[in-house]
Amino acid sequence: MASEDPIDFATKNRILLDIARLDYEAAKEEGIERLKFQNDLANSVLKNLLLINGGPIIAILTFVGNIKPDLSRLDLKGSLMLFATGCLFCVVAYIFGFFAGERFHDATMSEAWNAQLRMNGENPQHPALAEIKCGRCIYNFAILFVVASVLAFAIGVYQAMEALL
Repeated sequence: MASEDPIDFATKNRILLDIARLDYEAAKEEGIERLKFQNDLANSVLKNLLLINGGPIIAILTFVGNIKPDLSRLDLKGSLMLFATGCLFCVVAYIFGFFAGERFHDATMSEAWNAQLRMNGENPQHPALAEIKCGRCIYNFAILFVVASVLAFAIGVYQAMEALL
């Protein structure tokens, strides 16, 4: 049985440490970029959802006050409630999106910490998979509320059209 050359073992060890250092740097950078992307995307989507649900409330109230004084305000109550509900769903989606992004960020940072531990010759101690699963579950709830917000808008538009036409 041949023993390993000490130089080869040291070289292999140094290569593994360099790889771990590169993994650490890449995971750190990915965490930063993921957080920026998540924030930009969430803000863009949710601002637009608030706009499409909040705008019709103002438009209907302005229209009813100026053009159709004989129109019963109860006819538009359902559509106004749906638009307000759409706004509420948007806010709830934003909250879920924030927490999902937080979990995904934590998973990425766990990977960075694990790479840092490997860089120092230690075993990884930060499980990232649980954070990813939790983030995915929360993210699915955010998507559910986004879809509900869009549906509230669509049904609210339909009800407003029925009341006004």
